[in-house]
Amino acid sequence: MDKRSKREEALSVGLETSKPWNGTSSTLDTAWSKILSDANEEASDHTNLAESLSNEVCEVLKTCEKKKEATRKRHVEFGVKLLAERDKIYHDRAKAKQRYDDACFLVESTRVKQGQAKDDKHLEKAAKNMDVHTNEMLSAKNAYLLSISVANEVKRRFYHVDLPSLEDDFQSIWSLTASKLLSLLKTVSQLNGKYLELLRTHNENFLIANNTINAQTNQSLFIEYNRRPFTDPPDFIFEPCPIWHDSAEYALTSPEPKVSLQNRLGQARSKASKLEPTIEAKRHEITGLENLREAYSSNESLGDPDEVVENLLESVRQTISLELQYTVLTKEVEVLEQTLGDDQGSQRPHTFESASFVTPTTCCLCNSNIWGIAKQGVTCKACSISAHVKCGPKVPSNCAAARLQGIDTIPNQGGLTRAVSTSNRPPVVQTHGLGVGGAGGLSRSATTANRSVALPVNRNPLNRSQARPQARMIYGYEASSGFEVSASGKF
Repeated sequence: MDKRSKREEALSVGLETSKPWNGTSSTLDTAWSKILSDANEEASDHTNLAESLSNEVCEVLKTCEKKKEATRKRHVEFGVKLLAERDKIYHDRAKAKQRYDDACFLVESTRVKQGQAKDDKHLEKAAKNMDVHTNEMLSAKNAYLLSISVANEVKRRFYHVDLPSLEDDFQSIWSLTASKLLSLLKTVSQLNGKYLELLRTHNENFLIANNTINAQTNQSLFIEYNRRPFTDPPDFIFEPCPIWHDSAEYALTSPEPKVSLQNRLGQARSKASKLEPTIEAKRHEITGLENLREAYSSNESLGDPDEVVENLLESVRQTISLELQYTVLTKEVEVLEQTLGDDQGSQRPHTFESASFVTPTTCCLCNSNIWGIAKQGVTCKACSISAHVKCGPKVPSNCAAARLQGIDTIPNQGGLTRAVSTSNRPPVVQTHGLGVGGAGGLSRSATTANRSVALPVNRNPLNRSQARPQARMIYGYEASSGFEVSASGKF
């Protein structure tokens, strides 16, 4: 009983509850107990059916078979006996015919001898023998005629009385056997009917127990016994080096760290803008799979809902990974924009690719040579500059052949234009993961239309119709270094 209580508690509220369990069972545990009880009763009913079929049908059928077979054999033996008696009478007729023929031959022989007699003595003896043999012949004839009548009567009775009677008796035996078999089959049908009625009752109880399962109630019960206070972990803070006195301010006094941040800002913007359509496509894909899951769950003849759920979860996992990358990039853009302000560089990133230099080549940043297969470098083919691998991220984003990124030219009322720095950054979303709900048992709020914003932001990358800051440009300016911004306009 203790083991059952522990299993029931584990199934209903878990083993590590925040308060003592009062014995309230989940609807799943209650329904499962009922299902198991009905399953045991169903198995018992099945055993009873087998025993009833064995005792009331099989054993009776065996006994009946033995009795009917014994009766049939006795009647078959009697039929053989009748046939033997008929054949005996037929044989007696044949013997009477033989005796009659023998008597006739004897009379004829005596007559011949009588005609050959020469004296009275022999004639008298021959006449006496003739009388005796003639009387014997007549008696044999009478016996033969009588045997013929008897044989004919026996033949008639055998074929018209005894043999039909035997056939009727055998037919009666088989009729009684068939009737007994029919009675036993009716018994089988009645036993099966009772079992099916019990099985139908168990099935109805199973459906009733199944309908009592409420996932929401079970979750509420689990939450009630597992509710614990939660506090967000503290934010990470800047920890200065123990041997270096420093603050949490970004280092922008030197050109090189600032250029690194400007380049990182441009890279983050570029990557975020590339992720936007991918994430949006994944969201539409998830919405379509959720609709497909609902349709397949309602009617499984349309397709396999498990396969759709597997595809849905795979899309959800991919979308979460993409959103995590997007969150990192947008946070970098937000922080770097606030840190750099308007001093964001030219935002014309170089397209650096790894390259080997067989001849000495000057690094555009440190002015030292790049040479040798072992010393890899990077090259921007668009503007034909090269740099060390470690110097590449520090090169100002002032590629002459690159398209201006993150800069929109907005005309003002006076016909002047000004380069305004913008960023492509979506709101940071909070991923709630997967919950249980709906026909398919899965729902997701972070990748569909129902999304909650974790942090208030003032930009929406998927809706660019918002108002942007405007300014009037007085004169054009050409940047003289990678740390300046070029501006031009028509008057």
